[in-house]
Amino acid sequence: MENAGKRRTILAAAALLGLFGVALLAMGGHGLGENPLRAGGRFVSIHAVVLVALSGHSLLSGWRQALPAALLFAGSLFFGAAVSLHEATGVVQFTYLAPVGGILTMFGWVSLFIAALIKPGMKAES
Repeated sequence: MENAGKRRTILAAAALLGLFGVALLAMGGHGLGENPLRAGGRFVSIHAVVLVALSGHSLLSGWRQALPAALLFAGSLFFGAAVSLHEATGVVQFTYLAPVGGILTMFGWVSLFIAALIKPGMKAES
């Protein structure tokens, strides 16, 4: 396997771990008594680091970079806003945005997984 192929495999594995991590955070965030702001801050901070890494990744360009970045950003924004607004105002309806953020973030990880497995320049067969 050439070097770029190994790097794509590692990137795909990292994307699967990111997807699994979001799922675990979602499952673990219900009823365990953790401070919601701490959990939200951790979620947003982790994805901020991922966005920094995506911005300069040499295997990703075009949609392979833009789609995962947009979904991870939007998901983190929705989730962080939901947690922050609920904690600041006590309005329960803000919590309905948290699952939207989680789902967008999971789609971001899935799109990164797909982007990592597709070689740049590959054309769909007709």
